[in-house]
Amino acid sequence: MIMSYNMGSLPSESDEQPEDVGGVVGSRPLQLMKKRFRTKFTQEQKEKMLNFAEKVGWKIQKQEEAVVQQFCQEIGVKRRVLKVWMHNNKHNLARKNPCNSTATATATAAAPTTTAA
Repeated sequence: MIMSYNMGSLPSESDEQPEDVGGVVGSRPLQLMKKRFRTKFTQEQKEKMLNFAEKVGWKIQKQEEAVVQQFCQEIGVKRRVLKVWMHNNKHNLARKNPCNSTATATATAAAPTTTAA
């Protein structure tokens, strides 16, 4: 079964592009073009997003949509912003802060076992 990645998701910021009269997008003079808004996160938001990302395994596509939406409302960011943040920080932060469950499993597996004879 083939499913679209956008199936069931809310319209994103990139979907809300203004339509040009002639059907040609991007033909505006340079003076009228605005710079893209850069999202700036508070330290609290970063910490919460990191905890959430580790909890869900750095993937939100398989999670229940209601859980993701509630988390986004709780910290005050859109789902798409969270998704981009997770994509941009996955390699750096996941490497620095390995999941506690992985670290525990590795420590348990590496621990010497003794058996009574």
